[in-house]
Amino acid sequence: MSLAMEAPLGQGEEGFRPRYDLDQSELDVLDQQIVASVRGIYPEEGVYSALIAPDHPFSNFVRGQEAKFFPEVNEFPAEEEENTLLFALVDTRLESSRVVHVGTISSPGLMRTEAHPDSTGFLFVDELVGLGNFTPEDFRAYYESRGLKLDKCIAVETNIRVGEPVEKYHGFRTVDLGYLTLFGLVERSNPEPGESAVFASINRASAVSFGRVGIECEPLMGRDDMVTPESFYGRRSTPVAIPYTDIFKAMGPQLPSVSFGVEEA
Repeated sequence: MSLAMEAPLGQGEEGFRPRYDLDQSELDVLDQQIVASVRGIYPEEGVYSALIAPDHPFSNFVRGQEAKFFPEVNEFPAEEEENTLLFALVDTRLESSRVVHVGTISSPGLMRTEAHPDSTGFLFVDELVGLGNFTPEDFRAYYESRGLKLDKCIAVETNIRVGEPVEKYHGFRTVDLGYLTLFGLVERSNPEPGESAVFASINRASAVSFGRVGIECEPLMGRDDMVTPESFYGRRSTPVAIPYTDIFKAMGPQLPSVSFGVEEA
């Protein structure tokens, strides 16, 4: 379905280019283009999940929001960004009418380009490797010995609320809907309980949100002594693994989704 609108920012005559430097007016333009695109597919007011390929122009909206919170995100090499998937929660209710949540995930199962031999396939896990916490072999051995199929797992690279909180949707806050969307992505690979997980680096607020919706997590590789990239920016975080269990299917609503540049939503 085509919509009558200007070409999204980031898509010029020379083709797409990732941008972290969009100003607020440019972000506002992309925001409304995303909302209009979702409304063109789902006319009924609601909250929808949008999956965005890393080379789709809408991905720059996610990058712009990430740059506000994590100035270091623009340090990722382009070839690593190609192996990610971006997402947004789009609130088309008239009182909101904007993107309310964004994030990025990585996974060996998302690889578009050949992974570096020393890569685990999860960007934030690779950062922990680079800081000397463990080796890729240590990571793979730990989780494969526990029955995980790493290509069915995902890592949450960022998970960010956009703007002020909006009214709950079906009783859920958008931050909780964001995690439910991520768990829904895990379910697309049809894992059996115990063979998949979500890896993330969480703060105290995220831990509270997890408890609210019944999510249990454990320290990554059973350790609580890891040096994290966030620590160099004065932020506290805890790397964790969230095992896939049957509770994923009963935690909350699965939002209708739309994909932009993603072959299979």
